[in-house]
Amino acid sequence: MAVFFITEEWIKANTPLTQNIDAKDISVWTAVNAENWVRKIIGTHFFNDLLTKYNAQTLSSNEII
Repeated sequence: MAVFFITEEWIKANTPLTQNIDAKDISVWTAVNAENWVRKIIGTHFFNDLLTKYNAQTLSSNEII
């Protein structure tokens, strides 16, 4: 399963969602939003490249920024 640029910890620390939310309940929406918003903004090729590197933890310092 791919991780879509965000972690459960980040969501719970930086959004109104609390520790009472199960990650399984929101994980489907992270994928949907990444596909519908991020891919449209940065393009399919760059999206796929970043997602692959993000999941492999091989992003360059510029890509992290």
